[in-house]
Amino acid sequence: MYGVQPRGDLLQDREGALGLEGAFVFTEDDAGRKAREDLLEAQRTGTSASIESGIGIKMTKVPVGMRGVMTDEPVFGQVTLTTLSRSGQPAPAVPSLVGIIAAGGHELGIAFAPADKSLPGWDITLGGAAGGLEIFHSMRGEPTELEHTLDWRHTFGEGSALEQLLACRVLTAALQGEAVQLLEPETRKQIWLLAPVEGDHADDIRDLKAREQLLELVAELEAWAGEPVVVPAHPTSEDAKALSQALGRIRVPEIEGSWDRLRVVFDGDLPSDPVEVIALEARHATLFGAQVFLGVETHHLPLAIAVPTEDGADLTPVEGHEQMSALLHRPSEYPAEAARLPGQASGGRVIYREPAEARADA
Repeated sequence: MYGVQPRGDLLQDREGALGLEGAFVFTEDDAGRKAREDLLEAQRTGTSASIESGIGIKMTKVPVGMRGVMTDEPVFGQVTLTTLSRSGQPAPAVPSLVGIIAAGGHELGIAFAPADKSLPGWDITLGGAAGGLEIFHSMRGEPTELEHTLDWRHTFGEGSALEQLLACRVLTAALQGEAVQLLEPETRKQIWLLAPVEGDHADDIRDLKAREQLLELVAELEAWAGEPVVVPAHPTSEDAKALSQALGRIRVPEIEGSWDRLRVVFDGDLPSDPVEVIALEARHATLFGAQVFLGVETHHLPLAIAVPTEDGADLTPVEGHEQMSALLHRPSEYPAEAARLPGQASGGRVIYREPAEARADA
């Protein structure tokens, strides 16, 4: 029922893996009667519909391990029905929803939609996935006596680093014996509650925790960069080295040091007097086969003089002014284009002005 790849998919393709079944129920009032009519009409015509009140789900079959955990009372709320074509024929409308999977204090949002193919033995299957965690909600029967079952599986290497991290944490908590809930996003009302998983899952938990350590580091970089970073199922040693270097740079965005030369190309006359220089350069890291923009790095050279060369000039420090500072700005502060002259596809940019002392005298 549970699978952690690449160790091997442990999900069994069998009917009713969790043994959880239920049916729609309706309130005994005008809202309930209308909800029943709308559901039957949507099933008959294959059209979409939204039922805001009068409808709920009551569990009719609960496995032994979940008795006393799953509520005996119907769960009421809004139901959205979405049409699904199957074998070229209109099919009954089926509910789709967005929920939060929660376990052990960890949460992951998942949107459920009709799957292209229902699981064997079931009329309709709703599927949802995030961060490599897939959940399947299957149904069969008439609208008034609809049976349900839930299955899930997990795959490494799908989704952003943060999504993968949250999925790993939810699954780890479930395998460690924590109950798994499906919550309504706005009200946080419980929709489903799954009993703790039984059995020995020590190997799976060890693999997940090792994966979490990597994902935590990449998620840190992802948060800095402001863009998703997909971590493959099998990162290389080169990926680990590049990640370490990138993290070292963003964790200490401001550094100081000394310099002795900066080669530049001037558009116009070279300054004859010493100048204060700001050099801009776009910084990237190659991670998991993709380039990640880390931000624009500015180098402050307090006092430099331009020495002509054949193809431009060398900026060298005035004696006693060899110290410099560098600051890496977040990508949200400056785009990569800010570090290049207009029309340039690569290279850096140099800005110079009179030294601070000259500006103060003026």
